Amino acid sequence: MNLAYTFLIVLFTGSVSLHQNKVSGTYSNAFGEKIIFYEDSTFKYTWNFDLMGSWTKGKWKVQDKKLLLEIIPIYDTLIYLDANQSLVRSLTLSDNEKPEMISAHDHLIHILTSGGQNTYLPNNLFQIKGNRLIIIKNGRPEIQKVRSLTTDKYHTWFVKNEE
Repeated sequence: MNLAYTFLIVLFTGSVSLHQNKVSGTYSNAFGEKIIFYEDSTFKYTWNFDLMGSWTKGKWKVQDKKLLLEIIPIYDTLIYLDANQSLVRSLTLSDNEKPEMISAHDHLIHILTSGGQNTYLPNNLFQIKGNRLIIIKNGRPEIQKVRSLTTDKYHTWFVKNEE
């Protein structure tokens, strides 16, 4: 293998590792949201408030100095009998992180609970700035403060937790 080719491979591998090390970790904001970025380029997003909560899993990548999140939904196979007593199978979002076969009864219980898997992320594009992830909306960083349920105002960005 020639030396220039080897150098390019090492340079590319180092660049990917640098982005992974820079991004990996746990980030949270003042609105009950948390994102955990793993070194294998996957993430888990959670949102919790009082007795409600939700989660999302997927993959992340750094592109043009922006962090882009892609949701990968997890589905269960719902099995039930239709009006003609024919067996029907369909996909439904899983309420946990393990795909499985569920009954109509299990599905009903899932619908009645508060929480579960998100069908979308509130934000999927971020700018990395130091230990912060700043939300990008309409092509612009969201840096203004937003009023919470109280009268307090908070920044919407995520801050990397010290580990």
